[in-house]
Amino acid sequence: MISFEVPGAPATQGSHRVRRIARGKRRGQAVVVADNPALYSFRAAVAALAQAARRGAGIAEPLAGPARLTVCFRLARPKRSPRALPCVRPDLDKLVRAVLDALSGVLYRDDGQVVELIASKSYAAAPGTRISLEPVRA
Repeated sequence: MISFEVPGAPATQGSHRVRRIARGKRRGQAVVVADNPALYSFRAAVAALAQAARRGAGIAEPLAGPARLTVCFRLARPKRSPRALPCVRPDLDKLVRAVLDALSGVLYRDDGQVVELIASKSYAAAPGTRISLEPVRA
């Protein structure tokens, strides 16, 4: 099993949009960008910490077989929120998509290998994401 913690606010992987490059050699070319600018730094942090955890566990290559992924998102509580649980945005599925894509090629070869997924979100004083991955025996 590989487990690690990603400090800081988790980011969602929502929709993408197409933009045209305005300047430079690639001017006029279309590029796809995420709606959430925080997504790229969050995914980079997840991937870097996952790789360090994998190496720390003595695992040289990404997992090749089926896997179980457990992800616990801790979100900052909004001021004056009466809710005990974050049953509002960010959507859990979009948070999970960001983690699944960040781990592809790092902890497993492709996110299609995840056959079991346990995900939750809650409020906490210190925002962060707890991620665990383990192989599943058939």
